[in-house]
Amino acid sequence: MLHVFVLDPFWFKPLPLTGYPKTGAVRCKFLHQCLEDLRVSLAAVGQYLCVLRGPTHDVFEALCARYTVATVFAFGEVCSQEQTVDRRVEQVCTAAGGTLRLLWGFALYHIDDVRALFNPHKPHSYRTYSAFRRPVQEQSTVRAECAPPRTWRPPPVPAATEPGAAPLPTDLGLAMGVGAAPPTDDRAPVAWVGGESAGLAWVHDYIWRREALARSYVGATNTMTKGKSAIGRDATSKISPWLAHGCVSPRRLFHEVERYEKKRAASKATGWIKHELVWRDYLRFAALAWGKELFAVDGIGGALRGRQWLGGGEAKALLRRWAEGKTGYPFVDCFMRELAATGYSTHCGRECACWFLVRDLGVDWRYGAEYFESILIDYEPTANWGNWVYRIASTTPPKLLAPQEETRSVEMLLWAGAHDPHAVHVRTWLPELACLPACLALEPWRLLARAEGVTTGPDGTPLLPPPPAWACDACTMLNAPEADRCDACDAAPPLVSNPDPNPDPNPHPHPHPPPPPHPHPHPHPHPHPHPH
Repeated sequence: MLHVFVLDPFWFKPLPLTGYPKTGAVRCKFLHQCLEDLRVSLAAVGQYLCVLRGPTHDVFEALCARYTVATVFAFGEVCSQEQTVDRRVEQVCTAAGGTLRLLWGFALYHIDDVRALFNPHKPHSYRTYSAFRRPVQEQSTVRAECAPPRTWRPPPVPAATEPGAAPLPTDLGLAMGVGAAPPTDDRAPVAWVGGESAGLAWVHDYIWRREALARSYVGATNTMTKGKSAIGRDATSKISPWLAHGCVSPRRLFHEVERYEKKRAASKATGWIKHELVWRDYLRFAALAWGKELFAVDGIGGALRGRQWLGGGEAKALLRRWAEGKTGYPFVDCFMRELAATGYSTHCGRECACWFLVRDLGVDWRYGAEYFESILIDYEPTANWGNWVYRIASTTPPKLLAPQEETRSVEMLLWAGAHDPHAVHVRTWLPELACLPACLALEPWRLLARAEGVTTGPDGTPLLPPPPAWACDACTMLNAPEADRCDACDAAPPLVSNPDPNPDPNPHPHPHPPPPPHPHPHPHPHPHPHPH
């Protein structure tokens, strides 16, 4: 038995629209850790991992020439590029007298169980999420995980004589030509480490040791539950990177949650995390039916046909500012900077930033999907492209936003107040706003309006908070905001006072829209042609 992982250059090459690598340096670092952990796990049972570089079909041609290959086992894929790789490997195996056996995996429900309910290859089965969710939840069951084998067949040759068993490069990103791995950012909510060991440890810690699922979980898609922020460290499970790399199976997570429900208690949180695993399955099964439409500019069934998008150099310039977190809209920029540094941000932040890109800047949605494909450590094609085409692009109006129009992405205003009312996340990732009180860190354009003599919004609420009292550095006396000397000791006020000494628990009740974005150099933009 030989355990093979192929580093195919195809998965690291530049993407067609944006030029970003398909797998960027951030995800390369996580992948490297996954492979090293797998190597250790296999060594514990007398096996070794064979990591080979080159086009996948060429790698298997070389393996079939070196060994007598009877059967190659792999998970079957559901997207077009991955299926092309499967077909080419099958041709190689068949020509060498072996077989390729593709197994269903990576999903919560087994395809045979779904096939008993409806045809998983027909687009009509996925016309809505509910059309999928109801039958599978009500009429199907989640199978148990397959137990690991008790005995293993020995490797064909000792590890010392198999070139693929040699140590991996120190920096996989550099080796694959996509750049050096970035250092770990201390601001990240989790110190992401790839591999099954780290993934299972996180599941145990989150569900059992800290009981964060029961105490703190809000959910990735439960974004407008009143009084509950979806961007806190434990508000979401943070398990998606390990799910995406196959380190933890969705079945393991599902059954672990059910075990918790039996031993401790069921709750809205335990039900909601299982619901989100079903949503993940919906996108994976739907990809079987949607095919290449998942990646098409006109969307699934041509649902986006006729919409105007920006493309070409203009779209790339806007995309670059968006990706670097330099749009000028704090609740967008904080998540994009977090994403660039760590490869991860919460679902709430991603949705807000994605809607801003396509609704307000008018950029072709595929540009954003390509950037996410490159940067996300939890990238998986059906989850990424499915969310973009099904949830993001489908909400865009048919025409581009004219410069004089108001913003369409109200999430960046309303969600900022709901999920980051004290601007903790904004000020963490945008240090240039750290000196401002919460309401100004979330909406810094209020300062510009005040400079122009505007003091209240259309509803009469003040644009700026009242100035705080200041504490004397010499005697600690608290003085009125307008006082120019300390009442007790006549000392001058400090040069910089605490910008937010008594944070209002609801400092942002009336968000005021900023000046509309001006992504277009002319008042009547025309869409650019887009390559397919």
